[in-house]
Amino acid sequence: MSEKLLQQILEELKGMKSQFADFKQEQERTNQRLSHIENDIPQIKQAVLETLKKVNRLEETQELLIKGQERQDKILESLALRSLEQETELREIKRIK
Repeated sequence: MSEKLLQQILEELKGMKSQFADFKQEQERTNQRLSHIENDIPQIKQAVLETLKKVNRLEETQELLIKGQERQDKILESLALRSLEQETELREIKRIK
């Protein structure tokens, strides 16, 4: 092989070596980021579980409030009906007198 061809091959190998080093550095940075993300996963899971518990408690509270509201609505309907009945009876008593 000629000296010129060997020099070109050597330059190409140096370029490939430099690219490989760049890829290796990028891979190391990616691994570090992945490691940080993996370290955060337990905290994220814990936060999700705590949020889920709070949501469940809120849903339970909401159900209780809805049931209480429905009960109060029924009581108000009953009181309104009773009031109407009493008004009717009072009118009849006044009319009789």
